[in-house]
Amino acid sequence: MTPPDGYTTIDVRTNVSTGHAAARPRERWQLHRGGVVNIWQYRDEEFDLSGGRVIFKGTNGSGKSRTLELLLPLCLDGDLRNMGCKGFDTVSMSRLMLDDYTEGTLRLGYAWIELRRTLDDGSVDFLTCGIGVKASASSRQISDSWRFITPLRVNKDFALMEQDRPITQARLREHIGEDAVLSTQEAFQQRVAAAVYGITGGNRYTDLLHLQRTLRNPDIGLKVLQGQLEQLLSDALPPVDPDVIARTATGLDNLEGVRRNVARLRQADSALDEFLTGYRDYARGVLADRANRLATAEKGRERAANRRAKRDRERAAAEAELRQAERDRDAANERLEQVQTELEALKASPAYGALGDLEDKQATVESQRRHVEAELANAEGLRSTEEQSIGAIERSAALAVRIGEQVASSAAEARESLGAIGLPSALGALPPLRPALDREEAARTVLLSPEPDARPEELYRAAAPGIDVEALESGAAQAAESVAAAAAAAAERAPLLGGLRSEAERLAEEETRLSRLAEGAARSAEDAAEAGHRARESEERLLALAGQWAHAVQRWHDEALPHGDRPAPGELPPVPEADEVATDPDAFRDAHREVRAALQPRLRAVQHAAVMAEQRLADADAERTRLRADLAGLRKAADVELADPALTTAERDPATGAPFYRVVDFRPEIPDAERAALEASLHACGLLNAWLTRDGGPLPDDGRHDTWAQPGTPVEGPSLADVLRPAVDTDAAGTVEQEVVAALLRSVPLLDAGTADGASNAPLGVGPDGHWRSGVLRGRHTKAAAEHIGAGAREQARRKRVEELEAELARLEERIAELRASLNGAQQLEQAWHGCLDSFPDIAEVLRAHIETQSRRSAARRAASDAEQAEAEHAQARARLGAKRAEHQRACGELGVGSGCAELRELCDRAQRASTALEDVARLLRRDLPEALRSVAAAQADHERTVRAREKAESDAAETHRAYAEAHAVLATLRSSLGRDAEQVSEDVRRLGEERQRLRAQAPKAQSEVESRIKALADAEARVEATEREVEEAEGKVADAEDALTDAADVAGVWEAATGGVEPPFERPELRAALAEALDAAEDAPGDPAALERTLISRIQQLQSALAGTHDVQADRDHGILTVAVSDESGTAPVAATARLTAARLAQAEENLTGSEERIFEEYLLGDIAEELHRQIGSAESLTRRMNTVLEGAHSSQGVRVELAWEPAPHLDPAERSAFALAKKSVARRTAEENDRLRRALMDRIRATRDEGRSSGYTEVLAGALDYRQWYTYRVRIHDTGPDGNPRDRRVRQLSSGETRLVSYVTLFAASAAFYDALETELEGPLRMVLLDEAFERLDDPTIARLLELLVDLDMDWAITWPSGYGVSPKIDRMHIYDILKRKGAWGVACARTTWNGSGFERAA
Repeated sequence: MTPPDGYTTIDVRTNVSTGHAAARPRERWQLHRGGVVNIWQYRDEEFDLSGGRVIFKGTNGSGKSRTLELLLPLCLDGDLRNMGCKGFDTVSMSRLMLDDYTEGTLRLGYAWIELRRTLDDGSVDFLTCGIGVKASASSRQISDSWRFITPLRVNKDFALMEQDRPITQARLREHIGEDAVLSTQEAFQQRVAAAVYGITGGNRYTDLLHLQRTLRNPDIGLKVLQGQLEQLLSDALPPVDPDVIARTATGLDNLEGVRRNVARLRQADSALDEFLTGYRDYARGVLADRANRLATAEKGRERAANRRAKRDRERAAAEAELRQAERDRDAANERLEQVQTELEALKASPAYGALGDLEDKQATVESQRRHVEAELANAEGLRSTEEQSIGAIERSAALAVRIGEQVASSAAEARESLGAIGLPSALGALPPLRPALDREEAARTVLLSPEPDARPEELYRAAAPGIDVEALESGAAQAAESVAAAAAAAAERAPLLGGLRSEAERLAEEETRLSRLAEGAARSAEDAAEAGHRARESEERLLALAGQWAHAVQRWHDEALPHGDRPAPGELPPVPEADEVATDPDAFRDAHREVRAALQPRLRAVQHAAVMAEQRLADADAERTRLRADLAGLRKAADVELADPALTTAERDPATGAPFYRVVDFRPEIPDAERAALEASLHACGLLNAWLTRDGGPLPDDGRHDTWAQPGTPVEGPSLADVLRPAVDTDAAGTVEQEVVAALLRSVPLLDAGTADGASNAPLGVGPDGHWRSGVLRGRHTKAAAEHIGAGAREQARRKRVEELEAELARLEERIAELRASLNGAQQLEQAWHGCLDSFPDIAEVLRAHIETQSRRSAARRAASDAEQAEAEHAQARARLGAKRAEHQRACGELGVGSGCAELRELCDRAQRASTALEDVARLLRRDLPEALRSVAAAQADHERTVRAREKAESDAAETHRAYAEAHAVLATLRSSLGRDAEQVSEDVRRLGEERQRLRAQAPKAQSEVESRIKALADAEARVEATEREVEEAEGKVADAEDALTDAADVAGVWEAATGGVEPPFERPELRAALAEALDAAEDAPGDPAALERTLISRIQQLQSALAGTHDVQADRDHGILTVAVSDESGTAPVAATARLTAARLAQAEENLTGSEERIFEEYLLGDIAEELHRQIGSAESLTRRMNTVLEGAHSSQGVRVELAWEPAPHLDPAERSAFALAKKSVARRTAEENDRLRRALMDRIRATRDEGRSSGYTEVLAGALDYRQWYTYRVRIHDTGPDGNPRDRRVRQLSSGETRLVSYVTLFAASAAFYDALETELEGPLRMVLLDEAFERLDDPTIARLLELLVDLDMDWAITWPSGYGVSPKIDRMHIYDILKRKGAWGVACARTTWNGSGFERAA
């Protein structure tokens, strides 16, 4: 065979020396037959599995995998929940029984497998294993199931269908016996394991089923391709005995109450610890806040003490200053008294009297000078005020100037916009509104100096600008009126422009729409033309297809009809004409069905002929099988056995007696004719095969049924003793005594020839001519020759029967050949008719073309109509747009503006801007400018008043200066007339007078200073008293803060929560030191208690939820601190204390639980579990060695050979690896130290698995933790020859995809063979079988054949499913290939069998 493209052909050569060569006689169990009765969509299907090798082939969804699931290993393990190829609970038997089943509310079904083996002596044993199920449609469940195992054969010794219905469980028990029907899966598996595999006890059979299910999984091909071969090998190893796991888990699960308590405590501990994290922060925050308050109070006390010391120093300084002020006051008073004395002495002298007038005159002149200076200063101030008033006028006028400029600018902008919208004269020139601000200077003569000889000086001053406010106000009023008129005109024009703009925009939109209509009309015209073209193309294609179909139908009539069975004229519908088909294809839609209907009687006749031929051939085959069996039996037997009497149920034991015909013989003188007649009469009356006991007595009454003979009273006259004699084999065990036989012969009368009459109660009697009588019964029988009485007769009868059977077989072989030829002809004719009908031309393409043509015709008509409509709409729209455009242009012409949309939009914007500008101008003219002018007028009035005041002040200063100059001249004349003494006296009086004046002035100040110092001293003393009160208050605050800190620390639970200490220190310094140490040890700084308390409220609610049902949480306040108390069965305590006690109880409970677990671990881990691990690891190592033994003889044509290494898993650490290696030793060989290491390693692994939380109970925990398959891993090494000719080692991932699949399957087959080899040591001849589902993906047929050859060399049977293809080889002496056929949506499954016989295919008859 040539492989398809994309496949790799790989040769497999084997040299397997496992003791199971193909040439070895088949003495082991093999699959022989199987069947499914009323399960899923099978009614009653029997599968020929003879030879033990079967392939189920079919497309996806055909039911090939389902067929395998219903047979194997279900019929060998009886496990309804493990029947799915993909694993546990992947297939529901209830659904298979009830889905699509409508024939009743209950459904019974069976699945069975028949095994066969040939024993060493050539005899054949059979064993039937199966399962029965009953499903209830009301409950949608399997209501009952039973298993059976029996040597009896289905459809041979008993039937599972009676009256076209499956038999009940009770009826099955009647057929095969009570002991053969088992209700439990476990009992069934034990019976199968012992009978088929020789396994008694233990888990070897469970391990075998595990291996079979692992290889049967359809994902195995994908896993092989993904490089998971090593994992597959590990998965195929048997797991630890579930019973051992269950016993250990039971002991651990008994601790569930303790464990629940630990879990409850752990949950409470976790919740309390989580809450305590927040409450600890809060408690620390509270205590830190109280400590901070205390520290703050202490700092305040320190500051108060510092302030008191400072105030004491200030009071001492005030006392010293008071004493100094008193001394200064007293000294000044003493000097004043001395000056007063001296002055009085001078005034008493004569010179002082002449000096009196001069002093008076001098005082007057000095007073006048001061008046002049004051008047000059007043005038200077008024001149400065006048300058400021001019500035005020200019500032007020500057605002009016800016407003006027804004008015002019806005008016110009509005004037431009008005001109643009057709109103150029709406706003004329406005009057000037800008005040003049030019300043002029003028020179005036003004007195500036107070000296007596001073003269007026020339002074230049600025004059105020001349602004005519009334004229400006009048101009503003006129301008406002003009602006208002212009605004009214603009407001009137704006709506008109807006309307024109809207109309222009609508016209633009209509122009756009008109363009789209034009484009649409053009497209519609193009579409109409294209649709018409497509319609014509479809019409031409329809005509062509109709002609082709009509021609094909004519050719079918001429060529496809079978030549040897052509229909008669008129039997078939006439051949249609092409034009008729093109015109109305629907008229020929049912042409195929009409042809089928016309030919249906002929096809049914052909099918009936094929069925009848097949039935005749099957009957002939059955007859041949029966004759061959009879012939083989005759050839093996010494003589012809006579059947037991009817209704016999007793088992006839040769040790207890013999049938009558074996203990007698004819007397020599009896002629052959009488012998034949006498034997016939003895057979007819029942004596010939009646049982005769050794002593002639009756059979025991044990409920079994049989016919026996018992000697009676010897008769008078002739008896059977006259024609028969005893013929007893005295050497055989259990021989009937000769006297008993003789007595029996003498007790049976011998009738005369032709006389069988007698009384109705006459005893049994027989005659030599074939007559016999027995009571009311009479009879006459004869036969050609005696066959049973006498060894010679029996031997002669045997030889005659052999000759007859041989002749009959020869005739039957000829008939079978004729029937097979007839069947082949009938099947060929049936196939020819099916092929003929299937080849009838399909009209679907013509119908699709017709539908397409009709659719395109309709589309062409719609497209033409759409084009006409689009053109009409375009013309109407064009006319409407022309009329509207003319009207719009006329309206724009009347207003003197353009008609364009953009131009009108700009004009509308201009109108809006004009209105806005005019509004701004109007606001400036009516509000802002008048206000500014009023400000200018007010500034001008203020300036005029200032000018008048300044002129008057200058005039008054000049008059006062003239009077002062005159008085100063008179004083000078008087002083010149006095002498030198007068001047000295005058100087002394002046000096003393000034000193007296100074001292008098100082006296109040000195007194005031004394009084001030007295007050300062009093204030200092008051401040000292205040600071003393502050110190007292600070001392009180410190005491309060200390009390607050102590009270807070004493609040229940706060100190323990904050610091971890149970009780706070009694001494306050120690308390503060302990608190500081705790706060310093905390990672984070204390937070704000108020903020933490808000967070704590939600935490309390969470704590209540977490502890609901076990604890009661109560919140309260003590000294302003939020406290939390928790109540449980032991009482109520603060949350910190509860957390501490809970943690202690948890630790104790965990210690108790650990101790209990360790005791259980000690009991089981080093006992049952360690021994189970020892056994399984040893079995796995032995299995690996056997696998390598098998693999040594299996290699590819390229020299590729596989070797397996079972090594510790790389993820184990060295300690685990060393400890788990100790499990290989038995308990007797391990030391105490090794036991301890192993126990600790297993306990650590169990606890780690439990802590992962992926398992709910200890059964799952232990199964996962003690799975030794996770401790070891397979490493697959590939040995071959490299490109350089030298040997090399490779890993699986380095192989090609074809080599990967080959190596993987070879390895898996070796694993199976190795497992069965292990069973061979206990039982010679167990069933060796591989189950594969969807096997050998992307392998070609030659490679599949070579893999199957490997299974042959390994002496393995198989049941395999794959989608398609054949993998046959001459080394495979027999293999059945079933094509599983299931029509989608239809009920029922069909199976077509083809058998490979080692040299070719045989199709089932």
